[in-house]
Amino acid sequence: MKAIPLPRAPKAIAVGFGSVWATDSRDDVVRRIDPESGRTIHKIRVGTQPVALAVGARAVWVANLGDNSLSRLNPGTNSVTRAISVGESPAAVAVGEGSVWVANSGDETIARVDPGSNEVKKTIAVTHRPQGVAVAGGLVWVTLREG
Repeated sequence: MKAIPLPRAPKAIAVGFGSVWATDSRDDVVRRIDPESGRTIHKIRVGTQPVALAVGARAVWVANLGDNSLSRLNPGTNSVTRAISVGESPAAVAVGEGSVWVANSGDETIARVDPGSNEVKKTIAVTHRPQGVAVAGGLVWVTLREG
């Protein structure tokens, strides 16, 4: 195990495209970190208050709590190629089953984003402020917060 010092504790990390990706909610960036050296090799400005990351469908996906958006990062250019409006207060993101799934805690919905068109194709109402989302075994799993 290797400790990598960062200016602030990230809200989320993900691994893919030969890098470690970490959010920095104070500076509104995602840090691309070289896993061998532990150095930040790129800081990519994303939406306001990034809180969740997922890797898949040829991109890095960032849920931004502060502006209700999903940023699509191109790992080849280290840039945001699309900002997608999703539901209110996105809290989590996952990739699978041909879609990108965003749990929106503010309006109690799950947004299904088509990574080909970068559009929300369906919004699914849930209850109890969804906090997490995962895709496995052909299903989308959502954690809910009661109270």
